[in-house]
Amino acid sequence: MVKLYNLTTFDIMAELAFGEPLGLLASSSYSEWVGNIFGNLKANAFAQKASELHFAHAIERVNRRINTTTEETDIWNLVLRQPDSRQITKGGVYTNSSLFMVAGSETTATILSGVTYLLLKNPNKLARLVTEIRQVESEKDLTIRRLSKMTYLTAVLNEALKWYPPVPVGV
Repeated sequence: MVKLYNLTTFDIMAELAFGEPLGLLASSSYSEWVGNIFGNLKANAFAQKASELHFAHAIERVNRRINTTTEETDIWNLVLRQPDSRQITKGGVYTNSSLFMVAGSETTATILSGVTYLLLKNPNKLARLVTEIRQVESEKDLTIRRLSKMTYLTAVLNEALKWYPPVPVGV
């Protein structure tokens, strides 16, 4: 019964939208296009549920993090120490945490995979990069300022970005 109603309503809507029916009712079957519409509806419902689960997990983790006092440096430790941190709503923290996980994980893994592949394919470039990195004597010396002066590392990353641009899945 539901299928007959769907065939009928798709034919009617097609006639209203495009000036002619799709002929679904006459053939008693869905066209490939209509089948894809149903498939997309199911996929969208699945994607929506997955998104909700992801966001719920982010909320749980944020709440646990905010309720834990730590001297470890993380994003929220830095943000919440700022004088104007009261302007950030809890909803904003939840949303940003959720985005950080997506934008910062898959994209970083993509570029690291690309860098690894390119360096293993070019051992002389790998050796040059290792030499530059080993000039840093200790972990304490590895600062943003120091990283910005590592020109070969920057060049390697820029080249890898050309070949393997890290675009999030949802884009």
